[in-house]
Amino acid sequence: MVVSDKGVLIECDPQMKQFILYLDDKQPIGSKLVLKDLDATHVFVESKYVDLIKTQIDDLMEQVNYAEQN
Repeated sequence: MVVSDKGVLIECDPQMKQFILYLDDKQPIGSKLVLKDLDATHVFVESKYVDLIKTQIDDLMEQVNYAEQN
C-alpha cells in the first residue's frame, strides 16, 4: 500500500532547520509541522503551516538583527 502526504520541501542551512524542528516541538499534541526530517538541510513540512513557519522565521530575524545607528 502506498501512502502519500501533501507537503512542502524546505531546503535551508542546518541552523534554520533546527529552528523549524524547535517550532515543530512547540506545537500542541496532534498537530505537527514536520512530516519528515530528511537530512541536514532538508525538511518536509505540512503545506498548511508554511506561512506560520515564514512568520516565525521573520520574527526570529527581527530579534537577532538590528539597524546600525549613526
